[in-house]
Amino acid sequence: MRLAFALAGLGGFNAHGAGFLAAAARWGLKPDLVTATSGQILVLADWLRGEKDLRTSLVSERAGNPMAQLQTAMFGLPGVFRPAYHAAMARLAAFPDFREGLLNIFADRVLPAQQYVPARSEASFQAAADTLNASPIGVVFNSYDPRSGTGFLYGNDAARAALPVEKKIPNMHAAILARAPGQRDLRYAAHVSAERDIHPITADAVKSALWLSLYGFASIPGGQMDGAYHRSCIVSELHDFDRIFVAPNDERLAPGTRHYATFIRHIDEHPVIAHNARMADPVPRRISDFLTDKQFRSLALHSEFFRVFDINYQMAMVVQHAGQQMIGVAVNRVLSDFTERERTCLAVLRSHVVQAYGHGLTIERLRTESRCARDARAAACATAGGLTQREGEVLHWVAGGKSNDDVARIIGVTSATVKKHLEHIYDKLGVANRTAASAMYIRFQRG
Repeated sequence: MRLAFALAGLGGFNAHGAGFLAAAARWGLKPDLVTATSGQILVLADWLRGEKDLRTSLVSERAGNPMAQLQTAMFGLPGVFRPAYHAAMARLAAFPDFREGLLNIFADRVLPAQQYVPARSEASFQAAADTLNASPIGVVFNSYDPRSGTGFLYGNDAARAALPVEKKIPNMHAAILARAPGQRDLRYAAHVSAERDIHPITADAVKSALWLSLYGFASIPGGQMDGAYHRSCIVSELHDFDRIFVAPNDERLAPGTRHYATFIRHIDEHPVIAHNARMADPVPRRISDFLTDKQFRSLALHSEFFRVFDINYQMAMVVQHAGQQMIGVAVNRVLSDFTERERTCLAVLRSHVVQAYGHGLTIERLRTESRCARDARAAACATAGGLTQREGEVLHWVAGGKSNDDVARIIGVTSATVKKHLEHIYDKLGVANRTAASAMYIRFQRG
């Protein structure tokens, strides 16, 4: 079974990616390919190096500080970026070029595009590139040329071997717009031929993929910047993979942890869960629908759990309610409560989430039934040919036309192990090659 992870790095989602990767490692999930954008690239590099605590990959030294945003605006983040005060003073002191027009002159001095200067070292970009290239797990990230509207993909050798040559559903948006009447800026419409090549990962590529719009546009490395502005999550190339797993976005919430036990201990105090336990309510509900801020903050649920995660406001909806089991989705905030408009938006999304969950259950059931039938056939053939269960499984996939590398990825072993299994299979069946072994497998199936 081929696994792929897709990590979106725009808009502060790096913590989600770190939690996802930590949970994946905790549960022993090893992907064949990981796609990442923006800051997730560095989180991924640390994960591939074997870092145990991915929180060190995040900009978190000001967590819990109420003045954090003001400090960041004034002083930047050490080792990441610093305010562009010197550049701003230089622009103010420079003699204006009146050919630019008064509006541009004013905007460039009072409302400049460049607000910060990147402070990461060249060595850090090279170290990330070396880690990504050396990984046996496929890695893909992107960058973006804002002038042409073109996206670029970068990947290691493992990614080139794992990714399909063509996308399953070609993007015809640009071709349709080109034929439509009227004038349109096609720089922001992806073409069917876009982003097919997987370019080599270099230090400059990593630097470009981390270049934010707040760094300005005058010194963009190689003319390319953070690819998340163009495509925040690289997904459409993953159609050949069997599964993309979604893990908890914070490993502290995984079953068996202290915080998980705390939540379960006080779950009866949660007003939204208590409400939905009494009735299957399709309407998203806020905690503030049932309790005032003062009442909520007085609960042990808040002081021992929600306050630990800096959560003061929550809105949740139920996806499935069957007997004692309740599955839902919750969104959280620190500073302000959710509005009625946001409740309406979540209610609109609910029907799609419920439908997707139902489809997922159906697909899982069909896959389980198919896997059981396949295993039964492989076991029967193994018995008839005097093979072990693992040899029968290998022969099943070989007879289905899979290469040694394909079989290795499917059953989670190396190609050398598959080759050794095949040697034993040939000896036991008295055949010389995979074609003859496959023919005997088909004969065993027919009885």
